Amino acid sequence: MLGLHRRSVLAGTLALAACGRTAGAPAEVAGGREIPMAHAKTFKVRERDGYRIVDVEASVVAWGGSAGGPPQRARLVLVPKTMTAPPLTGDLAGATLIRTPVARIAVNDQPQEAIIRALGVTSQLVAVGGHNSYDDGIRARVKSGQLQQVGYGWHQPPTLDALVAARPDVFIARMADLTHTQHMERVKALGIPVVPTFIDAEPHYMGRVDWVRLVGLMTGREREADAFVAEVTREVDRWKALAAAQPKRSMLWAWYLSAGDRWSVTQRNGDAALIRDANAEVVMGAPDDPELDAFSRLSTEQLLQGGTDADCWMIRDPLSNPFTNRTVLERFKAYREGAVYWQHGLKNPNADCWEIWEMGSIRPDWVLADVAKMVHPRSATGRCATTPSRPGRAAMPVRVTTSSLLLFAALAALSLYVLAYGQIAIPLGEAVAALTGSGSDALSAQIVREIRLPRVMAAVLAGGALGVGGVLMQALFRNPVADGWSLGLLAGGQLGVALTVTAAAFAGPAAVSFLTVFAGPSITLAAAGGVALAAATMLMLGRRLGAITLLVVGLMLGFTAQGLTSVLLHFAARAGGRIYGGWSDASFAGVQPQNLPWLAVPIVLGLVLAVATAKPLSSLLLGENYAQSLGVRVGALRRLALTATVLLVAPVVAFCGPVSFIGLIVPHFARALAGSARILPLIPIAALGGALLALAGDAIVHAPWEQHFLHLNAILAIVGAPVVILLLVFSPALRGWR
Repeated sequence: MLGLHRRSVLAGTLALAACGRTAGAPAEVAGGREIPMAHAKTFKVRERDGYRIVDVEASVVAWGGSAGGPPQRARLVLVPKTMTAPPLTGDLAGATLIRTPVARIAVNDQPQEAIIRALGVTSQLVAVGGHNSYDDGIRARVKSGQLQQVGYGWHQPPTLDALVAARPDVFIARMADLTHTQHMERVKALGIPVVPTFIDAEPHYMGRVDWVRLVGLMTGREREADAFVAEVTREVDRWKALAAAQPKRSMLWAWYLSAGDRWSVTQRNGDAALIRDANAEVVMGAPDDPELDAFSRLSTEQLLQGGTDADCWMIRDPLSNPFTNRTVLERFKAYREGAVYWQHGLKNPNADCWEIWEMGSIRPDWVLADVAKMVHPRSATGRCATTPSRPGRAAMPVRVTTSSLLLFAALAALSLYVLAYGQIAIPLGEAVAALTGSGSDALSAQIVREIRLPRVMAAVLAGGALGVGGVLMQALFRNPVADGWSLGLLAGGQLGVALTVTAAAFAGPAAVSFLTVFAGPSITLAAAGGVALAAATMLMLGRRLGAITLLVVGLMLGFTAQGLTSVLLHFAARAGGRIYGGWSDASFAGVQPQNLPWLAVPIVLGLVLAVATAKPLSSLLLGENYAQSLGVRVGALRRLALTATVLLVAPVVAFCGPVSFIGLIVPHFARALAGSARILPLIPIAALGGALLALAGDAIVHAPWEQHFLHLNAILAIVGAPVVILLLVFSPALRGWR
């Protein structure tokens, strides 16, 4: 949809195979009537004798440059399967015959997938570029082997063996280099009709939408295509009218390439038209020219010369490199006023799905809406403009609600199981009666209410706190392997408590008595201090170190703190240090009923603070500059998020010990269930998921294993360690967080 994809016009080189010549115009089509296309300039359609003739013509424009050589041309003949195909002679000589409606379709890039999806014929896909699709269904079919992967046109020529194995009726292709032409000639020689696409060669953004109509002619979905184009047109007209009612402003659309101190600056053609239709001046604009790409490569000096007065600045796409010269940035009005926006478009980070590069190609109304809201963030009444509905947006709250309800139901069922079954089996009905105080068995009531219920409550509170704490830490450190254990926060909390116990031991019996009487607040504060110090240290180091290095440093600091804890508790043993000596194993069984409030209150406060910081913390995932452009005070946000983390982790360390892996693995499952990386939707799922995992581990530990006693962290490690290994081995999960 954007100038970034202008390179796709190289698909025109397919015309070399279709016409047998490089530039000469084919013979004029005799007779028939033209089927009007409201916006397209790169293809024309004529109907003659019951079939359609499509002429495609466009220049090959280099990315960020100019056209190379004369225009490229191709002629397609779309003949219904119910009629005899005309001879490919005369004005049809050299044309590509396509029998319609096609039933088996292969594509090699994302915009072509978007067209297929818009027409509702994804079930007819037999091959796609790869598995990095915006469409969840297509991606699942690729990974299961139902769809062949023929290689993205943006990166490589088609993989011929996969294409042949797919047996498509038509290959809707995009090329990225002239050298790929020979591969397309081989495709045609194998009997597979090839349709070159010139979507991004269209001089106006609405021309891209008409390509849906062309594919609709091939698939027998003309009515659906016409309805789609009409819908997009209505939305474009609506947003143009909304923008026209606002005062005209100016917009700079540029991103930093870094190589050779170059910026890519949108100046002309379809992308510039989007800015103009949003009632804004194209800063550093230039006359439209179909022989040039929509953007040009300019130096920082040129950007300073012409772009400093722009009211709004859009960083074009996720390929932008960071520009860190703050002195230069301060020269720009948009930067000083916090009006810098990142056109991200990443719907599902874990699947590498770029909405803006797929649906955005044929939904310029979405892009126009985004541009209009960037330029005119508020209407004259001070109320934010509304946005048209988009696929997947409304589905996320449903996913979060459904996932939360299912997790809650599982947690309730598991809680009843833990209350009823253990070393001593208690009938489920008797366990429920014991909870309500209506049971007749005094022993069962005592076991359920005084032993198992506090353990269940401790597991639920601690697991939920660690799950949400992991979400905060992974966002705060922008590291997918960050949690209280891997960053040394748990060990820091242990060390804080050990220092307190040791100090009381050497201070004398009075101090030990005081610590015993006020164990709840004393231990909680001591653990909080240790966790806060460890977290602050890692946050400071995290600005200098990469994801893997930070993990190693966190582990080393954690081991150091654990060693010091062991030494301190050794010397404090006679004064009561033995009470805390079993921490290395972690357990929920040691939480006494009177200490539950000291466990619960800080955790509840931490959850409240986590919800309060969720929205600005989500913006920090996209980088400090992006967050600052939205008005986020990054320093204050970090302090608040750090406070929330301490409130969540410290009481767990104080009363349950260093419970490992929950904070690491739960956030990843939460993101998968929520279908989002945003913080707020993750909080309820992470809280319930962490509670469920903690209680499941406790249930295994306290199952009737005869004389065998399992350790909680050993159980959690069996689940958590493979997750860490997978995250470290498959580096894309780490690259997205750097």
